[in-house]
Amino acid sequence: MSQHIEPSGSYSLPIGPWDGGTMLTRHSEGQVIQTAWRWSGTGKSTLDLFAPLREKLQAEGWSLIYECDGRGCGGFDFRYSTRVLPEPDMHVDLADFRYLAARRGRGAEASVLSLLVSRSEGAQAGFAQTIEVQPAAEPPGLPIPAEPPVLPVETGGIGAALDASARVVLPGLSFASGGAEVEGFDRAALQELADWLTARPEREITLVGHSDTTGNPASNLTLSGRRAESLRQLMIRDFGVAESRLKAKGEGDVTPLAPNDTAEGRARNRRVEAIVTRPVTTPTR
Repeated sequence: MSQHIEPSGSYSLPIGPWDGGTMLTRHSEGQVIQTAWRWSGTGKSTLDLFAPLREKLQAEGWSLIYECDGRGCGGFDFRYSTRVLPEPDMHVDLADFRYLAARRGRGAEASVLSLLVSRSEGAQAGFAQTIEVQPAAEPPGLPIPAEPPVLPVETGGIGAALDASARVVLPGLSFASGGAEVEGFDRAALQELADWLTARPEREITLVGHSDTTGNPASNLTLSGRRAESLRQLMIRDFGVAESRLKAKGEGDVTPLAPNDTAEGRARNRRVEAIVTRPVTTPTR
């Protein structure tokens, strides 16, 4: 076993596949514990190694956020866009690995974890790595704010916010709890988004859906993706945006804008953000 501990650090937890130059991650801060194991002479498949570890995590109270394997994760690009301990402590076969992201707890007390499993050529050795981020203790005299900063959402400021920070919460959207269809929207704001895209033909937008914490994390991740896709179809159908200019992804309930213990807070968390897709340089193979 090999282990590296950062008492105070950060980790971008992948919660989606590498897809055309982008990958959804959840930024977490706290104590970062990176651990790798190696088994000799296993002869087992990657799934044989992965499945009991996944079951163990679930038995310990971890809720799965995202899971993928090999090409479904994004292969080479996914592997080299996340943190991995160097050889010989951890080995990743780019065509044969499995990954999951999980969370335990809620709010400021939540921990996150990733599990990456692979094996050597000929299955003579198996490898597993976990990265866990545990919440840091609150520093004396520095109280943690009750809510994270709210991104700009005013109608008339959509374009300016996208130019300045490349992301914005789209105002006026409403979703029923547990529902994917857009129940209400601010037509002027969506028209401004469509006009922004028309004026910048080199840009694309990824619509990222979010949910409240009602339900389990896995179903919330699926639901948030359906909400983003529902808005994408609305933009294509009613605002004339080309399909190729918009993508849709879900991030689940991992980044709330407000506490989930009130109806108003949950409604704010059921949202969609527009994120500008910028050119990304892919590592040389």
